[in-house]
Amino acid sequence: MCVAADQLDTDGNNRFRELCRLMQSVFHFEYHDKLEALKNSYMPINPDRDTRAIEAESEDDDFAGQLEELLDKANYEKLSEAELAMAFEESSLFKIRLNVNFNDFFDVVIYTRGESLHSEKQTSFFGLVSKTI
Repeated sequence: MCVAADQLDTDGNNRFRELCRLMQSVFHFEYHDKLEALKNSYMPINPDRDTRAIEAESEDDDFAGQLEELLDKANYEKLSEAELAMAFEESSLFKIRLNVNFNDFFDVVIYTRGESLHSEKQTSFFGLVSKTI
């Protein structure tokens, strides 16, 4: 905006662009550090790891907390249990019934971003019968 408004001279324009590059680098390295911390906190609970854990897990390795903070900053919203139950009960474009026993899991957290409604026409019996979902 500052460059497009053409309110700066050539030297000011170059200095402003350099400031923007420096700020971009700072944000890049901050989020890189967050990504590495997230990877390190996931490592002890990774079911596919092929190495044995040598050191004991520390209290700082709160993967769920770090992931929740990251998703919150990315404008994701946590689905409530009522919303999740409603999603399992509604009609789907695909005729797949999904039954999940949530008691099998220690913690279930599902996030979503964005919401949209649209309808599709579903045909059956070789196109003779159609239904809008």
